Amino acid sequence: MMASSKTTNSIKVDVESSDLHSNVQKSNETKPLLLDNQPEENKQTTISQTYDYIPQDYEMTDNDICAHITIETSSSTDVLVKINDIALKQNQLLPLLNENEYLDDNLQGLEYHFNSLERQQNVGTHNWKDLRVTTWPITEQLREPMQTDGASCGLFMLKYMESWTGDALSHTITQEHMSLFRSKLASILIHWKTNIAQTTPRSEQSNEVGDDSDCVEIFSSPDNEKKFTSKKRIDDSQQSKPSSNQAKYQSLMSVLSRMGKNELISGLCNYIKSIDCAETSQKVWLQTSKPYSIRLTLQKLQGILKEGEPMDHDCFNIIVRKLASDDIQFMKKNKGAISKHYLDMRFWNIIDFGRHPDYRKKLNVEQLVDSVCNGHGIDYNISKCKSILIPTDYCGTFVLIILDQETRTLYILDPTPLNPIYENNPNARYTKKLLCIGEYLAKAMVKACPRSRWNEDINLWRQIILPNVPIRNRELSGYYVSLSMQTWKYNELLLPDFQDGNELRKYFLAQLLAFQDNECEGNMPDGVRDLLKCITNNIN
Repeated sequence: MMASSKTTNSIKVDVESSDLHSNVQKSNETKPLLLDNQPEENKQTTISQTYDYIPQDYEMTDNDICAHITIETSSSTDVLVKINDIALKQNQLLPLLNENEYLDDNLQGLEYHFNSLERQQNVGTHNWKDLRVTTWPITEQLREPMQTDGASCGLFMLKYMESWTGDALSHTITQEHMSLFRSKLASILIHWKTNIAQTTPRSEQSNEVGDDSDCVEIFSSPDNEKKFTSKKRIDDSQQSKPSSNQAKYQSLMSVLSRMGKNELISGLCNYIKSIDCAETSQKVWLQTSKPYSIRLTLQKLQGILKEGEPMDHDCFNIIVRKLASDDIQFMKKNKGAISKHYLDMRFWNIIDFGRHPDYRKKLNVEQLVDSVCNGHGIDYNISKCKSILIPTDYCGTFVLIILDQETRTLYILDPTPLNPIYENNPNARYTKKLLCIGEYLAKAMVKACPRSRWNEDINLWRQIILPNVPIRNRELSGYYVSLSMQTWKYNELLLPDFQDGNELRKYFLAQLLAFQDNECEGNMPDGVRDLLKCITNNIN
């Protein structure tokens, strides 16, 4: 069916306010996202916030992507939209995510609303003599066809209704607009301010859709490994048919594959932020055991996305471990030499920095050597590295110290504002840290690299405070230091441009979750793993 070029000019309705045209204030009401690991009683559709709808805005946002994921991962019988007396199930919204599908035409139409109006007893007087609109004469207004495909007729009709002024369309409508509006409409319905739908738990759905004794179910075992159990033996003919889960997965991946990297990262972070289950938040999503164990729960990962919270040391240490692993894998592939050596926050824990020298614990030299030379479980010759990158932190304020042995230069990268007391001597605020590095790095290098240049007194090296470093509040300093460690190359700082701190936090979280040596990847929901797979493929 093609969008008709005929429309009425006999109807003109004066409306003081309309749901579709009013800018809606955001609501604080939220509903949890549907998760594979979440207890059945907590499974509901997510509506992270209500919609601020602007008619000509077709750009996809984080919430739009989250709405798409909600539709794709819901059951076909789930009611995802319930506005007044109209309810839409997942299978009615799914065509909006496929450009070749028709829009469902059961929103009950214009005559439905006029009939409802007639049934109301307290309606004031009006000038409408005949409300049977289907019998009215039709006058052709649009003489040039706008639709070029065979599946956008319903979308065009919605835009005609929205843009009709009584005499003409308020703005141009094209086929390209409809392709974008199709994706946007799904989110508009899911996030609409009066949508009160909640997904029925699957345990209750079995009574609605019939006996499920022939189904194969996937259960999460206590050790989080997936086990497949069958309630009834499945014959060969059934095995040859794709399951609904497989079809749903393929449909989801087709949507995700068309998104850009930034859209995917935003969708991933929205997904993670929306998880609101006490039991699930304590699950370990990321773990690495070499050379020492670091474990990150979902709750700690969610903290990365909270504005105002500083970098967590465990999160920072894993990202440093990832940088070292990525470097060595790249150099092995390209048969090159490791040029950068990374230290993490364990170095400062071992030397008991921050405590008065008289009260520091006795130094364990073997642990010190291990933290300096084997901090990431990767064996290579540190003496041949061109630079050593040493992050420091005091009360949530991160600074990066970079030692370059070829030029005998010590670089200081500080992304935090300068305290006025150091205005006349900026280097003074780093004195204690530099003295500790000079003392304890030398003790480690005497044992690890006895004849290398790293045994020199670095306090005699030239010191440079790097200029043009983005200055941010201390809560973001850890994120900029980790980013600087990754991008430092040949005495230059090549930082990517981020719009704000939230974008930087999202980028950091995506990097963490993409750690290849993660020992607890199986604890993540399938939706998270699918998004990470698409992000990795997009980057590569």
